[in-house]
Amino acid sequence: MKQRKRSESWIAATWIITSSYSGKPGPGRRQTFLKSRVSDLSTFFHLLKRLNMKIYISNLDINVSEQALFNLFISFGTITAVTIIRSTTGRSTGSAYVVMKEDVDGRRAVKTLHHTNFMNRYLVIYAV
Repeated sequence: MKQRKRSESWIAATWIITSSYSGKPGPGRRQTFLKSRVSDLSTFFHLLKRLNMKIYISNLDINVSEQALFNLFISFGTITAVTIIRSTTGRSTGSAYVVMKEDVDGRRAVKTLHHTNFMNRYLVIYAV
């Protein structure tokens, strides 16, 4: 069988799964592989930062749905989660969070969609 080349984000995710709370690699066959690829802690945190990107969106129409936001951001890459912030009564506050799988996709979405018209409102978008 032909093996695929693993991405850096896979390596960081595997490091998280196989490491213990103290930060030392846990038992497993991947331990030596990870040690060779993630040589120091700063590299690990750099890779970890690339896993997910949380985006804060404000100035949304109060009638916007999660599906509408999903459709807006799906063209930029894989979406992990879409959450509209709601008050205790269940009404939208006009802001939301979108989590993109890759930070490169998230940065591109922020750069492209910031101050664009969506449902007759100009979006204000920031990377969190």
